[in-house]
Amino acid sequence: MTFKDLSSGFDVSIPIIGTNVIADIRWGDGILSNNIDISSGANHTYSSSGTYTANINILSGDVTSFKGDINNTPVWTGVDKVTSVDVYNIDEEYLSPNKNKTNWNLGPNIPSFQGLFKGAVQLVDVPLNIPTSVTDTSYMFDGAEIFVGRRLGTWNTHGVTDMKYMFRNAKIFNTKIIWWDTKNVNSFQGIFYNAYAINQELKYWPIKLNADLSDMFVWNPEP
Repeated sequence: MTFKDLSSGFDVSIPIIGTNVIADIRWGDGILSNNIDISSGANHTYSSSGTYTANINILSGDVTSFKGDINNTPVWTGVDKVTSVDVYNIDEEYLSPNKNKTNWNLGPNIPSFQGLFKGAVQLVDVPLNIPTSVTDTSYMFDGAEIFVGRRLGTWNTHGVTDMKYMFRNAKIFNTKIIWWDTKNVNSFQGIFYNAYAINQELKYWPIKLNADLSDMFVWNPEP
């Protein structure tokens, strides 16, 4: 996870929640946190200004939540500084991209990405897979104004049941997501609300008869 233009003394608080979650973290500023308990979140203060990439390797435990608090602004400290998220193989000597890893190095049981990148105004891209255990992607990219998300077309969304306001105010998002498996989604409410650039056919999306389709394509003129 890359954070851009952090100021000196900036506190980052990555919202990983779980049970007995032990991890190694390379914060990108020369600081290594080894075998630390991040069951209530991963926190770090950067002593110098700059752009840094933090790499988290879960060693043990069960991650049960990786989501933002949609009732707060920001939803977590540092979300507005995130530019990209990648998944890596981590060992003692090097980091190498692992673009096929489907669980984001978070384990197999994480159910929710709700609001994870809400207000991530510098976010451009995320991994090309999503954990198959995730059922909630509501508000995930709400307000991610420059989010391109070119890798989202390959996401396996079979298990997702809630997509409401997923791309609200993601103003330039227009990635080809026509092959998403949406047959289990109960709510699409406002999914593309004010996503002005979206221009994709969704005719291959399987839609439940009782799914909430309200305000899916609502665009209010910018002030």
